Amino acid sequence: MTKTQQRQIFLGAAILGVALLAFILMSFWKLSGPGLAKLDSPDFTQKLDTPKQWPSGLSLNFPNREDSWTLVVFWADWCEPCHAEIPTLQELSDTWNGPVLDIVLVNEDDDGSEFMESAQRYIADNNITLKSIWDKDKKIKNALAVDKIPFHMLVNPKGAIVWQQPGVFDWKSETTKQGLMRLQESLEEKIETLEDGSQQTDKDVHIQSPESNPSPQ
Repeated sequence: MTKTQQRQIFLGAAILGVALLAFILMSFWKLSGPGLAKLDSPDFTQKLDTPKQWPSGLSLNFPNREDSWTLVVFWADWCEPCHAEIPTLQELSDTWNGPVLDIVLVNEDDDGSEFMESAQRYIADNNITLKSIWDKDKKIKNALAVDKIPFHMLVNPKGAIVWQQPGVFDWKSETTKQGLMRLQESLEEKIETLEDGSQQTDKDVHIQSPESNPSPQ
């Protein structure tokens, strides 16, 4: 056997070994990826300086806009970390004892794709009872300029987006729950101040009432 043939055999074996290792790692991630995802805590200090009104043409069928907050979460089936986060959102909903909070999942998988079908199975198989919206035409995502997955928005009872942040979060942790509750309480005080007719600050002027900007139904 010549040296050239030996080098070819060695190179072929090396390529085969790398391919086998990649396959094993990908299989391991597919089976246990969600469990490996690092779940952080949201930074609730990052409130929007200028809260923006939820677009009037985008309806998520908010259950009770009069007194409820809505946490909107954009996700996709191809996003493995999303699979780790969604069960914590379900637990947040099941155990929440703060101001009224509705959680809405907005899926961004392509209509008719295997990811869309897998996402629907994931919701059913994991007993996720949160309200799910299938943004098949990307209308919601594009209107709100969402460019990362997962992405979160908190909508106050007046229909204004007051906080938003990308990332993978542990919503079942007490730290996260307390942080969310403190955020709601601080922003509720701001809403009450505006309704009482007190002087508005530059950060307050874009929080509009339903009368001035009708909420979608």
